[in-house]
Amino acid sequence: YHPGGKLGSRLLKVGELMTKGADVPTIETTATMDQALLEMSSKKLGLVGVVDAQGKLLGIITDGDLRRHMAPDLLARTAGDVMSADPVTMTADSLATAAVAVMHDNRKGRPITALFVVDAQGKPEGVLHIHHCLQAGVI
Repeated sequence: YHPGGKLGSRLLKVGELMTKGADVPTIETTATMDQALLEMSSKKLGLVGVVDAQGKLLGIITDGDLRRHMAPDLLARTAGDVMSADPVTMTADSLATAAVAVMHDNRKGRPITALFVVDAQGKPEGVLHIHHCLQAGVI
């Protein structure tokens, strides 16, 4: 056993790898899509979380969602109109290997590259991106 070795990387928790704090992209459901695009672009994770007034995660908007909703009126819509509801989430104390398994074979039927990390109340604590796991040697 070596803390920096392969076994050590397989024991890493999601909370040790995730983006957190001010770098977590979130907006409220009433935000306009131009606001959503700015938040998504500034945080560079390819997604933005959509939260209610109490901060609970309700959905996400990903680069793929933008392509699927591309229409002349996209910027006139709200984040709540475009979001994918009930996103795949994990908790900070979950093993990073479990998060990778969820990303590869999630309940929505297609691989995902990032997921939100939420607390017991469903409020975002961070975002785990597949690149975080690659850099840490989890996969």
